[in-house]
Amino acid sequence: KEPIHDPLNTKDVCDIIDNIYEAGTEIVMFAGGEPTLREDLVDIVRYTSTRMSVAMNTNGYLLDGKYCSELAAAGLSQVKVSVDGMEKNHDWNRGEGSFKRVIDAVNNFKRVGVPKVMMIMTLSSVNYDELETVLELSMSMGVDFTMVEFLPLGKAAERKEWALTKDQIKRAQRYLVQAQKRYGLQRVTFENRYVVSEDEHCKGVC
Repeated sequence: KEPIHDPLNTKDVCDIIDNIYEAGTEIVMFAGGEPTLREDLVDIVRYTSTRMSVAMNTNGYLLDGKYCSELAAAGLSQVKVSVDGMEKNHDWNRGEGSFKRVIDAVNNFKRVGVPKVMMIMTLSSVNYDELETVLELSMSMGVDFTMVEFLPLGKAAERKEWALTKDQIKRAQRYLVQAQKRYGLQRVTFENRYVVSEDEHCKGVC
């Protein structure tokens, strides 16, 4: 698809921030697309952080040390960096050299003191076998881990074969429950709909 040629300008974004702040919003997450493609992102984060907490989802590709430092100084409080697997799988999906940029971005955010840094993995049949490896990588780097399931929607609608099977979902979520017991509920998070269906108390509540 052709990119949008009339995106919101800086003032438009700040007006929206004011609106949702007045409505009582306490945290906002900038996601995408890719928020770091905006040349005014640091200014927007700085403006927003005077009103509420600011989080961001990013592919990490453009986040060198200087950019991370500017975002931290502007008040970024949480960042999730996408990791699609280890180097071979990640670079196959996002381009050669992308994995190294992700690792550098995570380390940069830690170094400049962003309070909460996370790796976020979209789990599919393509990278399913690397779930444990990526989780252990994030733990070894001292950052949190979260998993979301790949859904064949939007631009991914033609990749239905990438969707997880029911058995893969079951095994992945059972593994992540054990990881939560090892590392803590705050450090390992995931979409746990299947686990709820196995928990008799939760099932009764539902």
